[in-house]
Amino acid sequence: MSKDRMRVVDSTIQKELSAVFIREVFPCFDCLITVTGVQTSTDLRHCNVYVSIMGSEKQKRDVIEFLRDRSEEFFNHLSKRIRMKFTPVIHWHADDTPEFADRMTNLLDSIDIPDEDED
Repeated sequence: MSKDRMRVVDSTIQKELSAVFIREVFPCFDCLITVTGVQTSTDLRHCNVYVSIMGSEKQKRDVIEFLRDRSEEFFNHLSKRIRMKFTPVIHWHADDTPEFADRMTNLLDSIDIPDEDED
């Protein structure tokens, strides 16, 4: 399958899962949860879904456990909403990229670089 087609598939899955998150996941947790990315295998049988969770380590574990426990519900939702040859099995992953970027920004901000004297 072409890369452009795979991007469309990934984007469609991400939009559908985000819509479900608003209704069924957000109300269950007191933290910010975002679907940051989806990577579907070329045979459309599996997809890795990356979720950013802004909260404590316990909240992150709880959210991922919640998602994994309800993978079949998400699978069923996708199979009803998206017309595809196969509905991919969802594999959930915590995405720590936003936190890593925040740490890097803080580190860069903390560096004291003296001004150059202009002659």
